[in-house]
Amino acid sequence: MRFFITGGTGFIGKHLVSHFLKQGHHISCLTRQSHLKSTHPHLEYIQGDLNHSIVCKVDQPYDVILHFGALTARHHPGGSYSANSQGTQNLINTFSDQLNQCRFIYASSISVSDDGDFRLAPINETKTPKALTIYGQTKLSGERILLKASQK
Repeated sequence: MRFFITGGTGFIGKHLVSHFLKQGHHISCLTRQSHLKSTHPHLEYIQGDLNHSIVCKVDQPYDVILHFGALTARHHPGGSYSANSQGTQNLINTFSDQLNQCRFIYASSISVSDDGDFRLAPINETKTPKALTIYGQTKLSGERILLKASQK
């Protein structure tokens, strides 16, 4: 299978990349880090980010798109909206011709339901979102963008 992964050098993403490579899959990994060079024949690093046109240059067909890339407001003030909300829309636009033929998996955050009681009760799709942080609001916006795209 062919995977396109955003956030593939982050905490969760790097473990997924390793797992999928061990299974013999092909990975294209979008990363902001320009110094990364792959030594694995099934791993390609695409230098860029979700806010810029590098994403638009991706033209290979993929079986699975894993969107784990995100920026926190604490470390990137002002950048979390453009990466998490607009970046998700950019990714949808980039892969619009493939979305009916592949799986699109989005990593959201507990921050979309951060009402302070998330440890006391299960959270599922019926719970009303209560994003109290900028990060949570941008991840919730990404969820809504994907929900709208899935209804087309």
